[in-house]
Amino acid sequence: MSSASSWQLLERHDFFSQHPNTFFVNPPADAVLPTDAWAWHIYAHARFVNRPNSLVSHTLETLRSHTQPVSMNDINTVLIFIPKEKKLTGYLLENVRSFFPVGIQVLLVGSKDVGIKSWANKTMPGFSRTHTAAIGNHCQLLHTQLEEGNAFAQEYGFSRTQIEVLGHTIEVSFLPGVFSEHRLDAGTQLLLAHLPTDLGGVICDFGCGSGIISKFLGTTKPVSELHLCDLSALAIAASQRTLATDLNCHYYLADGLPAQLPPCDWIISNPPFHQGKDTNYDITKQFIQKVATKLKSNGSLLIVFNQFLPWPTLLEDQFQNIRIVASNKSYKVALAKHPRTRN
Repeated sequence: MSSASSWQLLERHDFFSQHPNTFFVNPPADAVLPTDAWAWHIYAHARFVNRPNSLVSHTLETLRSHTQPVSMNDINTVLIFIPKEKKLTGYLLENVRSFFPVGIQVLLVGSKDVGIKSWANKTMPGFSRTHTAAIGNHCQLLHTQLEEGNAFAQEYGFSRTQIEVLGHTIEVSFLPGVFSEHRLDAGTQLLLAHLPTDLGGVICDFGCGSGIISKFLGTTKPVSELHLCDLSALAIAASQRTLATDLNCHYYLADGLPAQLPPCDWIISNPPFHQGKDTNYDITKQFIQKVATKLKSNGSLLIVFNQFLPWPTLLEDQFQNIRIVASNKSYKVALAKHPRTRN
């Protein structure tokens, strides 16, 4: 079920003309929002970042010091697009409670396969009991009202876990919705177990998630600079907590390789192919097609991916020197040298 189904439900019930002064929370990537609509995006798709009333942040608190603050007199509805992770939905609701005035109507929309039914007829802290406002396309639109605000603490939602990685104890910070919460996923474990001995220098961690790869490299390798990129504002916020050390770290909230990324000795990635419930291969495809432009002349790409993904063929289109350095039933780790590097 695509997020487009929720959008179609809204259009079918004439939502946009009935609620012209709506603040959108976590709208889908393919959403065509009204040009004057304010929205909070947890994923930094370029088309959102470039919108005049878009905000990409890990908390709505940033709005309080935004150069174009929201006028509460102009907003009477908050529409939340429900993610599949219940903890993340709770995080979004707590943000809404801290920012919007008591009495504002709040609508939740989502499809059956992201669990919208579990929020129907439910009372959430600070909100009235939800009731169904519209239904269709295997989706529901739920209505509630903010009854009690809160003083949002910047620490809310953050958690820390010590994870054992190849004999090293790594402390990692998480936020709801960030990949592989509170554990080392199997793909990353395979990648870290097969790091080249000469790895070091200027390193980019693409799709950094909670920052565990960068934390491990900074602990075990001669790293001069770390550059962490991710589409998720929550991932960047978690990574900043994880890497709160003396390491020379730079962070980029972007849906691809950022233009300001300097040439790297190594680019390392366990790249995403999901955004929430939806499968999305576009970001990784574009990453592989452009990654050589961000490598030094003797630079290398180290990437781990699921066996079923078509990345080897795409890598062969961009690199002449490719080697599978590790493989198991589920994953492969590939090492690709800069196209100008000879075997």
